[in-house]
Amino acid sequence: MAEYQLVMRKGPAPGKNFELTQKELTIGRDINNEIAINDPEISRRHCRLVQQAEGYTLEDLGSTNGTFVNEKRISGTHTLRHGESVRVGENVILIFEKIEYDADATLASRGARAQVQAIPQAPPKQPKKRKAGPAFTMPDLRDNRTLLIGCGALLVVGICVVVGGLWYIDANFLWCDVFGGMIANCP
Repeated sequence: MAEYQLVMRKGPAPGKNFELTQKELTIGRDINNEIAINDPEISRRHCRLVQQAEGYTLEDLGSTNGTFVNEKRISGTHTLRHGESVRVGENVILIFEKIEYDADATLASRGARAQVQAIPQAPPKQPKKRKAGPAFTMPDLRDNRTLLIGCGALLVVGICVVVGGLWYIDANFLWCDVFGGMIANCP
């Protein structure tokens, strides 16, 4: 039976217990670790737990994002005490706990059977009915067509005004009067 365990408080599986049953365990992202945690912020081989006479020591294995005990980054080894939090990477927090067994706990015998009562279940909820409406409505193209025709008409009127003005200036020999400063041969 294990004496110690790590309980995940934050991470991909909150509440999961990892019983520490071996003398040496590694924690990391790789599935070959004794405690494999699938999180991108954890190194493949992140840290190591080694059993000692007084419990377990924790050692960071040169991980990129570090190993923290009670939010303090560790370097070297750290002897874990009951209730300390171990953070690996940015997203995973494990709590180191001593498992205590109750010697006076009642054990169930094979002959005794607990009476099981069915738990009444609520009837399944009916999905709410939605009102049917048009899936897609086309915008009114007549509004766009009117705008386009209006812009085209303004452009035609503008061109006519410019051409008519130039024709008037040329027909009445007003080049020097209108553009006198810009034309070199004007008196």
